[in-house]
Amino acid sequence: MRAERCRYGLPPFVTPLDDELRRIWNRHPRDEVGRLALEVQCGRYAISELEAIAAEGYWHLQKDYATVEEARKYLGRLRRRLMQELQRIGPIKWERR
Repeated sequence: MRAERCRYGLPPFVTPLDDELRRIWNRHPRDEVGRLALEVQCGRYAISELEAIAAEGYWHLQKDYATVEEARKYLGRLRRRLMQELQRIGPIKWERR
């Protein structure tokens, strides 16, 4: 269990690993539970993609000839992808506790 989940006001829980998520999907492919499993997997793919974009930018900006314009380009690409994901999932409503 991860303690930082408390920052979002969620109760502690054990994150389902890939195998468990696949089992959930196989048991409930056409109902709301299956849809939630797909959303979790989609979120994982998005996080992986965002990490790759950030890593590419970080790697490139470590070079001696990197410029502020290049940094803006990579940050802009990362921000656009984050905005796409936020638009896809809709408003997030949560309360800090």
